[in-house]
Amino acid sequence: MTKDIEAPPAPPQSPVPRKFLALGGTPHPSAAPKESCDVMIVGDSISNGYEGDHTWRHRFWQWSQQQQWPAKFVGPLTGTAKPEDPHPPVAPAPRKRVQPEASEPDPHQFTGVYAKDVDAAFSNGGSAHYAMWGRQLGQDVKTIKPVMDGLKAKQQLPDVLLVELGFNDIGWRGAGVGLVDTMRHFINQARAANPNVAIALANVPHRTTLGGANPQLPQRITDYNAALAKATPTWDTDTSPVALVDLDGALGCDPNATTCATTYDGLHPNPLGEYRIAAAFGAVLHKKFGIGSESPRVPGTVPDRQIGPPTGLAFDGTQQGVTVTWPKVFGAHAYDVQWRDITTDKEAAWHGADRGPWPATSFNRWDQSWQFNNEPYDGHTYQVRVRATSGGLKSPWSEPVSGVAHPSTAGPPTTLTVNAGTGWVDLAWTPPTGPHTDTINRYALWAYDEDTPTVVSRVIGYKPSARTAHVTGLTPGHHYRVFMCTWNAAGEGKPRIANTVVPN
Repeated sequence: MTKDIEAPPAPPQSPVPRKFLALGGTPHPSAAPKESCDVMIVGDSISNGYEGDHTWRHRFWQWSQQQQWPAKFVGPLTGTAKPEDPHPPVAPAPRKRVQPEASEPDPHQFTGVYAKDVDAAFSNGGSAHYAMWGRQLGQDVKTIKPVMDGLKAKQQLPDVLLVELGFNDIGWRGAGVGLVDTMRHFINQARAANPNVAIALANVPHRTTLGGANPQLPQRITDYNAALAKATPTWDTDTSPVALVDLDGALGCDPNATTCATTYDGLHPNPLGEYRIAAAFGAVLHKKFGIGSESPRVPGTVPDRQIGPPTGLAFDGTQQGVTVTWPKVFGAHAYDVQWRDITTDKEAAWHGADRGPWPATSFNRWDQSWQFNNEPYDGHTYQVRVRATSGGLKSPWSEPVSGVAHPSTAGPPTTLTVNAGTGWVDLAWTPPTGPHTDTINRYALWAYDEDTPTVVSRVIGYKPSARTAHVTGLTPGHHYRVFMCTWNAAGEGKPRIANTVVPN
């Protein structure tokens, strides 16, 4: 008697051409044939990257090409975060100005270019995404459906979402375990646009220590990640699977450490971190959704970025007194500045970066401010040098540039009186006299709490017609120094400083 021979099992489906076949699963009955799988990366700065980065999105795209997975990356944005254009100092807004409602960021902010050696096919059409610096999960809950609906109208409805969100909600908005409910709502909104969408969902990475700042952050991240891991398996549907990506494990940063091998600042990925994140997402798509023949590989060594010093510095002594500009350095995140007064000593000590609390500038212009040493002085000769920074990388210092300061800012108010009450102060002032007062456009009140020296001063703007101010919200019993400055077309002049006051 001949025994029937069973047919061998069918080979796994290739990740084409239907929406769900692209995931190695069973296509939904309504799924129309499709030659590619539309993929959208949704995230914050970790996914957006900065001008000059490869980004993990590029490394993931490379893996998709190597696996011959016909993934088409979609989204309303295509670039990295673009460096801020250089501009003069900006006066504080008038106190009673009505703030506009929050809106979607200007897409122009995210037109920064990628590293010069990225694949041309990626930078010229393969880099679409929906990731932005500072983005919160709480924001994208409201926007994910409209964004996906807009892509559907272009026949680019995402079949797959790669989601990296949550750090900004926990780190800067104080969210915790409850953020899991927000993530569930996000998924529901995405499914409202596409009930068949597959989702690879990252947990939140720990960052290196912030010292005494935000001491609850590590535990909040730990608690959220544990709750997310427990909830994620319950979110699957027959047509819309959800898989957890261990982004925290991929970066592997210790919240008690001061450095992390996969980041340039304790949070944002360096070149090694970019590979590690791409590998974490790719491994989940391969193991859980059947994409490709193997998970992404992380190279044994990854060269770090290189950054050169600024060149072509130009000095202008007619605005704030010391204004220096230079051509943008590609890939620079910020610029450190040092300066010195060489009027009487050509070898005077440098001030600025590495020698005090002076902050870096985020764009290729620097205007000397009175805030730290009451400079510049009219008629003095100053020398300035600059270096570019990119995360933890610092270029050599530039060649210095020199010039004579002849500031055209206005003087401080002629008089300033202050009276204190319970948690408030009243101020009255008279306008300055002398040169450069014809373009006054603002007065700026600085209130500094001397009993809480780590706090940043409150700066409040007042219209040029104002002569009095009432400031509330001060801490009773604390000592406050109050400064009043005049703004004109050239910038902010030096302050009139009142005696220390104590709101009782």
